[in-house]
Amino acid sequence: MKLKLLLLLICLTAFCAIAKPITIKGKINGKLPEILYYTAPVNGSSGFDFSHKAKMDAHGNFEIKVDIDAVTFIDIYYKYQPAGSIVATPGNTYGITITETDGKINSVFTAKDLEAQNAYNTMLGGNRMSSALSFAQEIRNLGTTNAIQKLINDKEKGDVARFQSLYNAKVISPDFLEAIKTERKYFYAIALGYGIMNKEYFDEKTNSVISPTPEFFKLWGTMLNKYGANFDELHKNPYGYHYLQIYKVYKLYEDANFKPIVNNNMLDLFNTKITWFTSANLEYYVAASLSFDLTEGMKEEVILDIYDAFKKEFPKSGYIKYLDPLIAPLAEFRKQKTSLPANASFVNDYENINSVDELIKKFPGKKLYIDVWATWCGPCRDEFKYKAELYKLLKANDITVVYVSIDDSERDEAWKKMINYYGLESYHIRTNKTFSNQLYHFFNVSGTIAIPWYILVGADGVIASKYAPPPSEMDKLEKEISKL
Repeated sequence: MKLKLLLLLICLTAFCAIAKPITIKGKINGKLPEILYYTAPVNGSSGFDFSHKAKMDAHGNFEIKVDIDAVTFIDIYYKYQPAGSIVATPGNTYGITITETDGKINSVFTAKDLEAQNAYNTMLGGNRMSSALSFAQEIRNLGTTNAIQKLINDKEKGDVARFQSLYNAKVISPDFLEAIKTERKYFYAIALGYGIMNKEYFDEKTNSVISPTPEFFKLWGTMLNKYGANFDELHKNPYGYHYLQIYKVYKLYEDANFKPIVNNNMLDLFNTKITWFTSANLEYYVAASLSFDLTEGMKEEVILDIYDAFKKEFPKSGYIKYLDPLIAPLAEFRKQKTSLPANASFVNDYENINSVDELIKKFPGKKLYIDVWATWCGPCRDEFKYKAELYKLLKANDITVVYVSIDDSERDEAWKKMINYYGLESYHIRTNKTFSNQLYHFFNVSGTIAIPWYILVGADGVIASKYAPPPSEMDKLEKEISKL
C-alpha cells in the first residue's frame, strides 16, 4: 500500500512539474469588441481557433489563464482579426496591449522573452493561415520544383536561424527552439501543398481542368512521406490540423492517379477505414474539422452524419463534450424552411448575372447597399445583428440592400435556410462561378477577397464607395451615405 501511494505521489509530482498555468494580462485601447477570441488546447490539441472567449471589463482589461504542459502557441483575435500570438512556456506570465485605429490593429507585448515574442510575430506576419497561403502563392508562381525546393529550404533555414541565435544568447529555452522548428516544418509543408494545389485550375478556353505536372506532385509526396502523418505530437502543433488536411488531399490525388479530385467526402474516412492516420490523429483531425465547419457556420446535414460516425468510432472521445454544444444549433437550424421571409425575393434571373456591373443594371435609378457574404463566414453573420438599424437607415435614404452570397452550389439549401433564419429582407443572389471569380478580382487584383464586404452605389449606377462601412459601424456608414 505504501509503495502504491509513493508511486502515485511521484506521478502527481511529475505532472505538476510539467503542467503549469500561463497567464496573459491584456488591455484593449479603443472600441471594445463584442467577443475576444483566443486559441488554447482543446482536449490537449491545437487547431480549434475560435473555441475560447476572454472576458473583458468595461475598461478593456482582460486576463487569460491556460494550463499547458509544453510550449504552446496562443493566438488572440480582435473582431475575428489576428491581434498577435504568444509562444507560451508553462508557468510564465505575458502581457498584451491591443490598439485598433481605423481598422488597423497594433499589439504591444510584455514578456521575459520579449525579443523572441516580437521575432515570432514579425515572422508570422499576422494571420497564421493567411501567411501560409501568401507563401503558397509564391510557390504557385515558380516554374520548377528545384526553385520551389530552394525557396523553402532558404526560408526555413533563415527562420530557424533567428531563433537559434536567441537560444545561443540564452533568451529562449531548448523547448522553445524545438517548438519553433516543428512549427516551421509544418508551416512550409502545408504552404507547399496549397501552392501545388493552386497550380490546378479550370481553363475556360479549353473547358477543362489543368493539373500540375507530375514532378510537382512528386515533390509534394516526397515532403509528406518524409514527415508522415503519424507524429504523436502533431495534434499539439498549430498547423497540425491543416497538415493532416493537406495529407488527406494528397492521398486522394494519389488514389485518383493524380487526376482532378471528384470525391472528398469526410464520411469516407470512417466508411473505408483508412490507414493514413493513426487512430489518435484521425480522432483529432475529424474533431478539428467538425469544429472548423461548425464555428464557420456550415449548415449541411452531412455534418450531423459525420458527427454520428465520429461518436460511433470514438464513443469515449474527450472532444465530444466540446463538440456537443456546437452541434445542437445545427440540428435546430436544419428545421428551418427554404422559403424566403416576408419582404424578400431573389434577383430576377440571378443565375446568369456574371459581374457587379450586370447586377447594378438590374436596379436602374436605384441607390444600392451591396452586402457580399457567405453562410460559412462568421463575421458576416455577426453583422446581421444590426439589420434592424440598417434597414431603418437605408429606408430613410431610399437605398435598396442587395445580399450577394458567394456560396457554391453545394450550399444552396443552407443559403436559402440562412436567409430565412436571419430574416434578411430585400433582394438576394447567389453568384455563379463566373461572377464569384469576377468578385474576387474586383475586390483585389490578386484574386483574394475578405468578407463581409459592402459596396455603396449611387442612383446613377456608379460605385460611390467600393469598401463601404459595415452595419456595425453605423455612424461611419451614415456619413458615407450622406455623400451620395
